[in-house]
Amino acid sequence: LLRHDERNPLVTSTYGTGELIRAALDLGSRHIILGIGGSATNDGGAGMAAALGARLLDKHGRGLPPGGAALSRLVSIDMTNFDSRIKKVKFEVACDVTNPLCGENGASAVYGPQKGASKADVKTLDAALENFGKVVLGTLSQKNDFSPLAPGAGAAGGLGFGLSAFCGARLKRGVEIIAKSVGLRDKIKGCTLVITGEGRLDSRTVNGKTPAGVAAAAKKEGVDCIAICGCVGDGYEAVHKIGIDAVVPIAHGFFDPMNPGKKLSDRYATEIDNGAWLLPWEIPCVEFLIDPHNNQPNGYDNDNALIYSARVAYDGYKSSYIPILDSGLSYNMYSTDRFTAVSDLEFDQAGKATGKYWVKMMFT
Repeated sequence: LLRHDERNPLVTSTYGTGELIRAALDLGSRHIILGIGGSATNDGGAGMAAALGARLLDKHGRGLPPGGAALSRLVSIDMTNFDSRIKKVKFEVACDVTNPLCGENGASAVYGPQKGASKADVKTLDAALENFGKVVLGTLSQKNDFSPLAPGAGAAGGLGFGLSAFCGARLKRGVEIIAKSVGLRDKIKGCTLVITGEGRLDSRTVNGKTPAGVAAAAKKEGVDCIAICGCVGDGYEAVHKIGIDAVVPIAHGFFDPMNPGKKLSDRYATEIDNGAWLLPWEIPCVEFLIDPHNNQPNGYDNDNALIYSARVAYDGYKSSYIPILDSGLSYNMYSTDRFTAVSDLEFDQAGKATGKYWVKMMFT
C-alpha cells in the first residue's frame, strides 16, 4: 500500500479500468456491470477512455500524460480508434454517491482530500475536470445522453461521468442493483434485525450509499437496523434519520491496525452483541448481578437497588454479561438511560436475581 505522502491524485489514472472493460469485451461480454467508488483516481474516466482507444490531445495535437491535472490542457479528443464494440454493450454502473463532476460538491472537492489532494490540488483538479467536461460535451454530446451535472457523475473521481459519456452507461445506486439481484426485500420480511455496514460511516453515507439503501428497505418492512463500520466520521448522526437505529464502530478494543484481520469474527460478534443493546426493544433479562456493597438479602428496594451487570436472552440466545457502565461500577437502575422498569425480582443466597422478567431497553 502507498504511504500517505505517496498519494498523488494529480497523476493517478483509470487506465486499468479501461483494460478490464477491454478484457471483458474480448471474452464476448454484452452486458457489463461496474461497481465504482473508493478509488484513488481523479481523472474523470479519461484513462479508461484512453485504454479503449480514445486519444486526448493538447493544443499541439500531442497526447496528454495520465492523470487528472493534465486535463487542464485538453483541447480535443480523437475517437477514430475507439473500440467499436462498446456500442453493442449494455453498461450498468453501480454508484453509491450523487455528486456531480465539478463544483463544491464535486469529485475533487469532496473526495480529493481522501486521496491525498491538498487545497491547491483540489482547485487544480476541479478546474481540470471542468475543462474535460466541456471538451467531452463538445465531442460526444450527439452520441450519448450525459451531463457533468448528473447525480453520480463525480463518483470514483469522475469515472461516473466518463462511463456515461464514452460508454453510454446508466448510473444506478449500487444497492438497487444488488438488492434486486439477491431479492433483499423478500429476505428482510420476517427478520428481527438487519445488519449493514461500511468502512467509514459519516455524513456522506446518506447520499445513496449502500447502508442507506439497506436501512430504507428495512424501514419499509418495519425491521430494526444497525450499521457496523470500521470507524465513524463527522456528521454520522445523520444516518439515524434514514432508518439506521444504531451505529457500532469496530476499530477499537482488540483491533490491531498492523493486522486488521486478526480476531475479526470476534470483533463482529462483540459489536453486534453490544449494538443490540442500543435498540429500543423489550428484551427478557434472565439474570442481574447486584452490587455486592448494596446487596439486600432481606428484601429488594426498587428505589435504591443498584445493578452493575446483566445478561439477556432473545429468541433463545443468551448473551454474555454486559456491564451497565464500562467502568464496572454500580449504577442506579432508575437513573440509567437504559432501563425503565423491573418487576418481580427474587434473589438466591448468592444475591443474584433469578427468574425471567422484562426490562425495557432504551435507545441511546
